[in-house]
Amino acid sequence: MIVKRVALLTLVYLCTTLVYAYAQLVREDILYIKPNAQDYLLYTTTRSNFGTFSKILPKSTNITKKYLYINPEKYTVGENSRYKRIVFPTGNFALISEERFTDKELKVNKEGIFTFRFDSIPRLGGRHYGLSTTVRYYKQLTYVWVLPEDYEFVDYSCNKPGQWVKKGNTLAYFGYKVNDVLPKIRFRPVLQVTLGNVKSLLYEVNSKGMAVTSNSKGVQINFRRGVLFTKGTTAISSLGQNILVRLAKTLKSSVKVRLAIAVPVRNGIDAGRWMLAAARGRTMVEQLINRGIDPARIEVNTFGVKTSQSKKGIEIQLINAPKRKQ
Repeated sequence: MIVKRVALLTLVYLCTTLVYAYAQLVREDILYIKPNAQDYLLYTTTRSNFGTFSKILPKSTNITKKYLYINPEKYTVGENSRYKRIVFPTGNFALISEERFTDKELKVNKEGIFTFRFDSIPRLGGRHYGLSTTVRYYKQLTYVWVLPEDYEFVDYSCNKPGQWVKKGNTLAYFGYKVNDVLPKIRFRPVLQVTLGNVKSLLYEVNSKGMAVTSNSKGVQINFRRGVLFTKGTTAISSLGQNILVRLAKTLKSSVKVRLAIAVPVRNGIDAGRWMLAAARGRTMVEQLINRGIDPARIEVNTFGVKTSQSKKGIEIQLINAPKRKQ
């Protein structure tokens, strides 16, 4: 009797080993991150050569509330003292659910950069962690993030080898024969400048002699002649210095915003005036570069004006990044 029992257990073990050895398990997760960067819509699907498949869930899970979509529709729910599970009659299934990152998974620093780290807490019997399976490995694991248009990826990495593909605001990891996968993704908001933001920023200095308006490109600031520079020189006024400091701060926080400087020239037949205008533009660029702004984000132009427009001063256009297509 004992010999028969040992033989039976040996046969079960061998069959299980063979199933695991020849298991073809493919998983794909797509996370659609919401504008608050905390919540996301998760689409997950698994395809395998199993006759049935079970997904283990916390015992407290309300399956009908949690999942917006379950395929196949015919499934059973089982539970024990430790967990609950959905049992599918096939080796393939797909789910859509509303999820939220935990405080341990997602953190944000003082620069506004979000860092996502998948949890490394052992689970599935205490042997696995991260994106994992009790089978030997995933034949292929695809893990995709789709960011809202107002965010951008900073960098990304993973503890297991694989291929990363980034297209616009979509980032995908492709791993082959992997298990216990821990992706790390950093992203940040792409801040746009608004009329209200720029007004509140500059009007704290002195609203006299400047006009702030919005247009299709972003925000335009028009200065009266003599506000930014001392008359007839390239010396920036104390008010001008303060304004450039604040503009540099805006450009640092809004990393996709560009800046265009337009310097007017009265009496276009006077070469000296054109040279002065060009020198003033160059001085402003140098001031911004010295405050950490990439020169590739700044452009300078000079333009002629009529004598009747003698009070017209320098124009600064803050140009927002174009909206990305989803």
